[in-house]
Amino acid sequence: MFATGKLIYLAVVIFCAGDFLSALLFKKAFRETAALRFALAYGLGVGTVTLLLFYLSCAGVRLTFGSVVLCTMPFIPLFLYYCLIKYPATFSQLRTKGKTADSFNSWISAFCVLCISSAVAIVFFRALFLPMHLPDDMVQWCIRAKIIFHTSTVFADEFFEPYRLLYHVHYPVMIPLLESLVFMALGEADDILVKIPFPFFFAALLAFFYAAQRRFAPHRHALLFTAMLAVVPVFIQDGRGNPASGYADAPLSFFYFIAVVSLLQWMESRCRNDLFLAILAISFAIFTKKEGSVLWFMLTGFAVLLTILKDRRFSRDVVWLIAGFGLVPMLINLPWAYFKALLPPALWWEQDFGLRNFTLSFICEKLPRIPALFDSLWRAMFLLNSYSVVWILFFFSIVLAWRRAIAIPHMLVPALVLANVGSVFAASFLYPHWWWGNFAGDMPRLLMFNTPLLVYFISQQARSAKIISAIAEDQPGA
Repeated sequence: MFATGKLIYLAVVIFCAGDFLSALLFKKAFRETAALRFALAYGLGVGTVTLLLFYLSCAGVRLTFGSVVLCTMPFIPLFLYYCLIKYPATFSQLRTKGKTADSFNSWISAFCVLCISSAVAIVFFRALFLPMHLPDDMVQWCIRAKIIFHTSTVFADEFFEPYRLLYHVHYPVMIPLLESLVFMALGEADDILVKIPFPFFFAALLAFFYAAQRRFAPHRHALLFTAMLAVVPVFIQDGRGNPASGYADAPLSFFYFIAVVSLLQWMESRCRNDLFLAILAISFAIFTKKEGSVLWFMLTGFAVLLTILKDRRFSRDVVWLIAGFGLVPMLINLPWAYFKALLPPALWWEQDFGLRNFTLSFICEKLPRIPALFDSLWRAMFLLNSYSVVWILFFFSIVLAWRRAIAIPHMLVPALVLANVGSVFAASFLYPHWWWGNFAGDMPRLLMFNTPLLVYFISQQARSAKIISAIAEDQPGA
């Protein structure tokens, strides 16, 4: 019972911290719907709390539940004032035109809600049914959380002593810190309850996905495509990387999707809040997984290029984009970069890529991998048990509304998706170690962070072509 109370306090801290940060930076923006507010409160809360926890550890503070309470309790009244009084939640009403409660459209909405609820329920059930048991849980994410929990610091000997197994210490620490917080609240290392935060990431992703569509589409349209995203097999099947597994792929997908959509909105409207939200999201993506840095570089490059093409000059907005999106995430993660510099060199089996990977002789040695990788790639993308028909609909939607697909800045999403697929293929092809075959077998998980972008692009293209207008008659933003 005491542990339950501490878990509830931890949840209050996370949601209040995220909502407070949102109110502080964006005032009344991004608070139009409960779905958007929930998504940002959870995502920004997790990112802020874990990052501050890392800062505190670097400053010499012991990471215990008592220290968390001591550091957060004085701010709870301030959080509640900003979240509940100064910037209270506002709930927009959903309007329908001429439809009765038992109309066909209402049944469509009810079915979509059922699909979304069922998918979230399945993810929660699977998360709390099995303990941490997958490879990366045991040797990377959860094992580092246990070390932090037992030593109360990120500077544990297990991370620095070269004669010990170093447990992927060069990987970002958001997930281990988040899991260690759960351990602190429970008072023990529970391999089942530690997975509680991950289904919330899935629910927050769906909530933000719905809210993002409401900028250009009516309620039922957004609900329909949110249901499509919720039931993609790669999210709900019992395999590695799904939101119930405890891997970092679902949190990375969440932060990356927010960054891309917010940056796309900024390129269209040049609203400062969209750029600030994109900066925060990509900063947390970098702190979540190593791939976050690669995605940040690619997203920055594409955004700068498309903004220059759209403005037809190197405008002041391009300077703000480079200074904000290109430099601020680096500054936010500077303590993490300093921490990595203090670590001993990575073991040989963690040294994935170097200049030797790009020599002609090295590349020629890896040519026999191409058939296996192409086979794995097309199976992951086009077979129903991984992504259903999402990839097929993605390419079909490009053809369906091709003028919009190649328009600036809308081409950002397909350009990023194709670049991401190429990057996954290149990384698998150039991987230096003999277990490169794991990439081929793990291709559905490696492509997972593209899934929200795929369905979002399909939704935009469908709205542009007006192919489902018959079941979406309420107005956008209503």
